[in-house]
Amino acid sequence: MKKEILFITPHMICGGVEKALLSLVNEIPKDDYNVTILMVKAQGDFLEFIPKWVTTGELQLPENIGEELLIGGAKASILRNIRNLNFMQAIKIFAKKAILKDPIAELNTPFEKFSKIKNKIVLNKLKI
Repeated sequence: MKKEILFITPHMICGGVEKALLSLVNEIPKDDYNVTILMVKAQGDFLEFIPKWVTTGELQLPENIGEELLIGGAKASILRNIRNLNFMQAIKIFAKKAILKDPIAELNTPFEKFSKIKNKIVLNKLKI
């Protein structure tokens, strides 16, 4: 029985972390492991270099959470909303993160439970 390995990354742009991830995945014996790479946004020049035997997908997150993760977290999201004069949205994000200490539920899932919900998350299988 193959073991499961899951990697979650924001995207596959041309960066050092993504290059290291590809190097690591290419060293994993495909006969012994099922590898899944989930991305917040399935974009980037390195998508085409993911081996065909690796399952890829995009996390199904609410748009504002996905943007928040890609632009650097709650602080960046608050500043962006203030610059765009979306003060109520900025206050909501601040209250949720700073005052309520509310984590992003989708990213606060115990690893043991992830395999049970993986099929719900990998809704958009990528064709690479």
